[in-house]
Amino acid sequence: MFVLTVKNEAGEIAVKKEFESASFVIGRDPDCDVSISSSGISRKHARIFTQDQCCFIEDLGSSNGTLVDGQKVHGQRNLGTASQIQIGEHLLFFHQSNAKFDISGTLFISDDDQHCKIVRVNDSFAGEVYNLSEMNNTIGRTDENFILLSDHSISRHHAEIHRTGLVYTLSDLQSSNGTQVNGRKIKKPVELRRGDKIDFGNLQFVFTTGGDQVPLHDDRTKSSNVSLPILAGAIVLVMMILGGAYVLLG
Repeated sequence: MFVLTVKNEAGEIAVKKEFESASFVIGRDPDCDVSISSSGISRKHARIFTQDQCCFIEDLGSSNGTLVDGQKVHGQRNLGTASQIQIGEHLLFFHQSNAKFDISGTLFISDDDQHCKIVRVNDSFAGEVYNLSEMNNTIGRTDENFILLSDHSISRHHAEIHRTGLVYTLSDLQSSNGTQVNGRKIKKPVELRRGDKIDFGNLQFVFTTGGDQVPLHDDRTKSSNVSLPILAGAIVLVMMILGGAYVLLG
């Protein structure tokens, strides 16, 4: 059983919908399954549907977009066990009925130091933000994961970041290419610290808080680019010194 609760601009519960298997449209049009009268919402804004015992949302080409846990929805997004959805000025709270859930106490990501995220760095997708809003933020190559990473170096079920209060713990799930924290491959759960650098296979991320801005190309790239010229210069310098010594001795 799934539950969707809609709050209006005043923070009051406007709609509460319980469902098991369904497909319904949310929008400003009175004929929508969940009709929300607001100028910031498109006539047919988004669709929520179930598939393989999971619940998904897709944006229907709305003018202002659909956000799930602070991330804009492109295509379809698995809502996991609990998610905050923003449509216009309205907040929608989704959760599975068997999950312990309290709208007033649920952690949803905002731009402050008490909420955490991982930010992708050092490649063409640098800047992608993944908010860690779940209790168990699973990471892998397949759709059932909370964080989906489509890369050949990522295992189907690669890693998990577990949240207990304000403590975030990273575990590798016996992935093929491993998980590293600050350059060290982890074999047991590791508590994450602000600024930690995480590698899932070939993909690189920085763990940080909601309000932080992360450089999209961190010092891992810089160090690899700078070390070779420095090494080459050192070799040339040594050769010059040895050459000078040879001339003097000769």
